[in-house]
Amino acid sequence: MMSRAALMLEDEKPPIRSLYGLDGRSPALAGDDHFMTLMTNAAAKDCDGGDEVSPLRTIPWKLAERRMYRPLMLISGDRVPKLLSGVCNMQESLAPTLRELAAVVDSTYYSSFFLFLSWCIESLLQHSIDGDSGLDSYIGEVVENEELLTRSALVIPKRVIFWTTPYKQLYKDPALLVRVADQLVTLENLPNNESISEPLQDRVKAGILDAETKNEGLWKLYVFLSDGLFYTGPLSKLLSEHPCNIVPDEHLNCLRSAQNIVIRGLRTVWEDWEANRRTGLDLSKPASPDHFRQLLTVFRSERVKYEAYNSTLLDEVSEVAVGEYLHGEDLEKCRDIRYKYDVSMSFQEAVNNIELPVDKRELVLGIADLLQVSDKQLATQETQEFLVKLARRIETDKEFEAAISRDIGRAEKEAARGRLPIHPERLRAVYLGKLTPASLLREKTNV
Repeated sequence: MMSRAALMLEDEKPPIRSLYGLDGRSPALAGDDHFMTLMTNAAAKDCDGGDEVSPLRTIPWKLAERRMYRPLMLISGDRVPKLLSGVCNMQESLAPTLRELAAVVDSTYYSSFFLFLSWCIESLLQHSIDGDSGLDSYIGEVVENEELLTRSALVIPKRVIFWTTPYKQLYKDPALLVRVADQLVTLENLPNNESISEPLQDRVKAGILDAETKNEGLWKLYVFLSDGLFYTGPLSKLLSEHPCNIVPDEHLNCLRSAQNIVIRGLRTVWEDWEANRRTGLDLSKPASPDHFRQLLTVFRSERVKYEAYNSTLLDEVSEVAVGEYLHGEDLEKCRDIRYKYDVSMSFQEAVNNIELPVDKRELVLGIADLLQVSDKQLATQETQEFLVKLARRIETDKEFEAAISRDIGRAEKEAARGRLPIHPERLRAVYLGKLTPASLLREKTNV
């Protein structure tokens, strides 16, 4: 979580000299509170008009408040053969494959793909992307639009994190030397030494295999989610016909879709690595825009094949039962104190807490009225989350403001027909932000 916060801060992260008190202040040792303060202060430039809900500040705040992320996926090393079945030429020993997989997932080259995939999972779980088909359509627009492709390659989400550790191999360089009788050999060559008795060879082989098996089981690949993504979220309530609004437990299907996206992404990257590893591909350098587009195209095209031939792969690979973290209005499984005892708040009250020009304030209130959401339907945190995002989009995106204004201009006519005055895709565009495709802002006829 902290490394993702530092990645999002880019050049604004606190310098080493500040962390160690070498910038003219006291050189006394400082604890976590000093580090967290530096991180939150470094994000102050992202707070406009006194707004404290900066995306760059939220991760340090979560760490300070012990609001840790929860696992969406946990894949142990011994399950990697299942994960990569059909796309990997597995060697006799699993260790080389695990070392490569750890290096590939953690590489600079594939980081843009995994960061964008993380953003897609976040968007899917907050319902700004409508299911697997909606994700396919969205990726199709990304690969066709150069500007959107460039933005997608630079996105750094904060609520979904891929994390793995380097594989701790049994053999090191320099190698471990052992002496048996008058023989001095390396550990890995001991079982093949003809001067060693066969029972001893078998015993050494069994010991090495046991150690390798333990190492494989210890290696883990995680995908973590912010606790709020295990919740149905405010957007599903605003999209009145969304399945998760009608039956909150439907969000479990969204979480399983997110798990399948992780597996598809790992398989896509491994297959690409297998095809290009001998062409001099440098994992320490970023992927080119063309290769990033190719990865997205392959990932999208493989969904039908994956669903047809790998229907049981998720249950065989993942060790996380996401239903344990799923929570809706009952909040029994909610770990976030902000939501557990939250109360409802009207749109009018929430808008009063946001600093906006008068004309923008009236537009936001007009949209809130058209949504026809009762004060009891959204809690305070949900209301503020939606309205802050909406206000930011209106202030920073003239095209979005024009699209919303057109919807409001049609409101009376549409309302008379019993239709939603604000098109659902406009609401999704509020959460998609700068990665909103142009198709979501074009003139719409409401459903």
